Amino acid sequence: MAVGGGSEEGDTNDKRQSASRITVVAHFFGILAIILMLVWLLHFCGDIDLDSDVPAHVFNVDILFDPSS
Repeated sequence: MAVGGGSEEGDTNDKRQSASRITVVAHFFGILAIILMLVWLLHFCGDIDLDSDVPAHVFNVDILFDPSS
């Protein structure tokens, strides 16, 4: 029996369900961020092209594949 009066198995299941919900929410926001970034790059910044003569299009590839920049 756990110190707090509850069962250890019940506490573990509660933590696992809570972590599962947080993980689902985090994945949802991550996918949403990727979709919004693609919309922004394609609609507002013109294009994404690695072999372009336009430097802004090549820079858009960097933004897409390196979100820390």
